[in-house]
Formats: sequence, C-alpha cells, structure tokens
Amino acid sequence: MLNETIVTPYTEDFSSTFLAAERLRLANEGAIRRNIETFINALIEKSSGF
Repeated sequence: MLNETIVTPYTEDFSSTFLAAERLRLANEGAIRRNIETFINALIEKSSGF
C-alpha cells in the first residue's frame, strides 16, 4: 500500500527549555507527531485514488 520512507524534520527552540535532554525529548515527540500526520495524509491521498 505505502512503500516509502517518511521523513519530516522538527526542531525545538532553545527557549522551550534550558535542559538539553528535555529539549531532545520534546523534539523527538514533535517529530513523531509530524511523521504520523504526514503518514495519515499520505494514506488519505492514496485511498482517494481508488
């Protein structure tokens, strides 16, 4: 059905938190959210072609 790699960059601003570990966690969570959103949109686009 979907055979492609989804890569969506996401960065967290330094102002969001001073601690690097916390900023990394927030950036990872943001990237996961964007990847899921992109994946769902890709599925919608593919399914509308049927």
